[in-house]
Amino acid sequence: MDALSQKSSDEAIGTAIVDFSLLDTLARLWEGPLYPTDLAKVELAVRAFLVSNRLSVSKIRDPMHSNRYGRLDVYDEPFQDHLLDYEFIIHPPLADPKEILSTDETDSLAQLVRSSITRQANGILPEWIRYESEAFAFLDAWYAGNPLAICEQAASNPCEWEDPDQPRRTLDRKSFFQEGRHEQFHLGLDIDANYLVACHRVGYTVYSNTPVGEACNKHIFSEWPAKLFGTFEEDFKRVARSLRGPGLAFDLPPLTALVLSRSRTRHDIRLVLRDLRDEYKTPRRKLWGTLLHMWRAESLREQIVVLRELEDAASSIFDVAFPQRFNALSLALSVAPLSRDAIVNAGLNLLELDRPNARVSAISFAAKLAKDLRKNLLNTRELLRRHLDDSERNAFGM
Repeated sequence: MDALSQKSSDEAIGTAIVDFSLLDTLARLWEGPLYPTDLAKVELAVRAFLVSNRLSVSKIRDPMHSNRYGRLDVYDEPFQDHLLDYEFIIHPPLADPKEILSTDETDSLAQLVRSSITRQANGILPEWIRYESEAFAFLDAWYAGNPLAICEQAASNPCEWEDPDQPRRTLDRKSFFQEGRHEQFHLGLDIDANYLVACHRVGYTVYSNTPVGEACNKHIFSEWPAKLFGTFEEDFKRVARSLRGPGLAFDLPPLTALVLSRSRTRHDIRLVLRDLRDEYKTPRRKLWGTLLHMWRAESLREQIVVLRELEDAASSIFDVAFPQRFNALSLALSVAPLSRDAIVNAGLNLLELDRPNARVSAISFAAKLAKDLRKNLLNTRELLRRHLDDSERNAFGM
């Protein structure tokens, strides 16, 4: 049995471990208020709903204490709503990370994550911050995955980090990060990184946009299934930016736009999200079967064949969802009087035009997504008018 098979199971493969903060932000899609700073989290949460066979909430709760995971056998109800909460299972059993990761690995992992996050934190800490209490409050909010505007708001009111009987300590930026003055940098990083990597090691897919989650995604976690959306989302963002007219400052990401396009009212969003999850049940199971085949195939050649199918599908979703048009009748008339070689070349051109469809069809999840986008997607302006109130639309520049 190979290393992956030993440390993961078919039940774990396809199970998502999702940050509670992502789900809390997702709820703003139907509860409000929704602002542009929420969109990255909402998109990631919607992706988890569509791609994951099973959903579970991450046990990282309190970033200030080592006993942060609570009871692992507690049923999580992130929305307090039976409509969506029934999709979430009790956190699958997870042994102590020390039983999954070797000591050498946990040490190198901690060093990698700590250096990455320290570098990030040092780069984003605003220049106007003068006191350690302000830095502590800012980093608390940032570490939880909040947008920078909320982090700065927290820093402007750092009362939890101040002792009224003691003078405020001036921030020395160099020693602050070198000494790990904030608890996160000498306690939380190691614990959270070990937990998330242990989840990944046994087969779970981690959905997290916290600094630790992003560092692990960048350096440690598998690229798939996230990579299925990479090229497609870049193409979508580029075209959306080109189409954006006056009176609109931000665009909706594709999966979020799909959910809103299929919802007649804001009240319908939860129902649509549930229905989409049901509709993608078979395609996503096939997707995970493909991923397992790639990861566990005996030969490198066989792995590369599957990898190329996945990469081709990922790069073609946008082109299939929004295909270029051509006049078949005009082409037929122009080819009729030509030589055999010219007809062959014309046929090859037709095959090239159809190549994205052939690539996407190899991965049924990609084909289903492309079809839904082509059939349902409305423009951002229409969606914001339909679902957001005046203050929310103002935040989007409308």
